[in-house]
Amino acid sequence: MLCFFAGIDVGIYTKGRLRYFTSMLPTIAESVSRNMQQVWMKYGPETEAPLAPETVTIEITTRCNLSCVMCPHGIEGGMPIKTDAPDVLVQSILDSIDIVKEIHPTGVGEPLMAQGFWKIIDAMGGRKEPSIAFHTNGILLTQRNVERLLKTSLSRVNVSVDAATEMTYRRVRGADMRKTIDGISRLAKGMVEKSGSNIPNISMSMVLMRETVEEAPDFVELAHSLGVRFVYFEHLTEPQFKKDHWVVERGNFLFNYKEQELFDDAEYSDVHIIKALDKADELGVVIEGYEVLLSPGNKHHDRRPCRDGSLLQFYTAQAPGMDVQIID
Repeated sequence: MLCFFAGIDVGIYTKGRLRYFTSMLPTIAESVSRNMQQVWMKYGPETEAPLAPETVTIEITTRCNLSCVMCPHGIEGGMPIKTDAPDVLVQSILDSIDIVKEIHPTGVGEPLMAQGFWKIIDAMGGRKEPSIAFHTNGILLTQRNVERLLKTSLSRVNVSVDAATEMTYRRVRGADMRKTIDGISRLAKGMVEKSGSNIPNISMSMVLMRETVEEAPDFVELAHSLGVRFVYFEHLTEPQFKKDHWVVERGNFLFNYKEQELFDDAEYSDVHIIKALDKADELGVVIEGYEVLLSPGNKHHDRRPCRDGSLLQFYTAQAPGMDVQIID
């Protein structure tokens, strides 16, 4: 049996048949997925599945070892349920190893903290399929953990960094940036040694806000210095009803979600994004999805930086318009 989800909607695949229902997952219970609504309306609550799903996405944990100011973990009551995927769910993933082609152990938390994550990783040791893709804050990319990861068919890793300097990192993420940088460097080196390629399939991501957007070009340069070719930027995207009371005080930095947004100052935002694009072109770094960052009508929408077919997509259960994913 395999289970898939999009938004808060969940379906079960078993014996060639799909059944749909809605489950209020604690981290994504804000709106019913448009994807699943369309499937439901078109096919009804039950339909034959021509093929078994190829990709499994599991929310492996809602716990985290950081409290970033723009994340639900960073505000009081933002994550009322902090837990790991139950053993029965993890076991169902392990039971599907010979069916699926890729597994994404992810979620609104740090996957490397979850025992279930490592059960999946250790079970993948020595196998060519399924491949593994996930995102992490990099703090737990110790030498031992990297060695365990490299025994799998690790295909893609995104590391959330959100800053180019130690001071900004501490303000935004509330931790020591050095641990994350060392983790990225360790993983990149190991992936290069294992694959023989000079381009490890790692990306670094950064949420753009007034406090950080000026560092976007330096962020590209930081990625390049670590041997990371792929960079992902995104704007603050929480729904309006959450923004009204989203204020976090950290030392002498006061984060106000609404005031940190860049949508109302597109010209200021565009200037720094374009500088980042220029730096990326200079260094051969790929900025994925830059088109959606720029204001409508900006002439730089037509730029085409170097692309690569193995580029990491940033997986999140809350991404609007994302295709139906697989979970068990």
